[in-house]
Amino acid sequence: MSSPIQLAAFGDSITKGRKSASWVNLLRHSLGPSASITNYGIDGDHMTNVRRRASSMQRSDCTHILILAGTNDTLWTHLNLWRRAVIRIIKRLTRRPSHKTTRIELERLLQTLTRQYPRHIAVCTIPPLGNSATTADLTATNRTIIEVAASVGVTVLPVYERLTLLAELPSAPRIMLHDGIHLSQAGATELALTIEDWIRETKYHMGGTSTPSQ
Repeated sequence: MSSPIQLAAFGDSITKGRKSASWVNLLRHSLGPSASITNYGIDGDHMTNVRRRASSMQRSDCTHILILAGTNDTLWTHLNLWRRAVIRIIKRLTRRPSHKTTRIELERLLQTLTRQYPRHIAVCTIPPLGNSATTADLTATNRTIIEVAASVGVTVLPVYERLTLLAELPSAPRIMLHDGIHLSQAGATELALTIEDWIRETKYHMGGTSTPSQ
């Protein structure tokens, strides 16, 4: 019998689940009462903030660590100068968010986690964004996530890919809210299923009684 699932989820408002439909609550319900999910999502966080918080995590009993971050970094160049200045102060960003800083911060984060916590660790590609002007930046962010995860040997969960496929289905439900950033109930459900597939597969390989999702 394997230990109960204990997931530490790091991210921004999409993980926090107040501005966005809560994939964390959906996953809790799906995994059942024996599973524990600690939600470390904070509204407006950048990769730098997630790296600081996850790197200083005190808990050592989690079986799974999940990173879903990069949306706010991607949106940075589309903000006006006043908003950028305010965010840098509030979020204590010493460096301007860019694809380069996203790569550096994610590399530092994953290297720290894999060194300190020999657990199941996964990083997600970030969900689609409703503004077509962000497409190039979104693509670059997800490419960075995939490349960094591969270099460190960490699993990548194809959140962007699965949500995009869902949105392209005939009569598909809206996967995003009207702000074009946060997830609808349908989007959060697909995200929760993506993470659940990973957890159940790793639990199976850990010797648990669950079977891998098909």
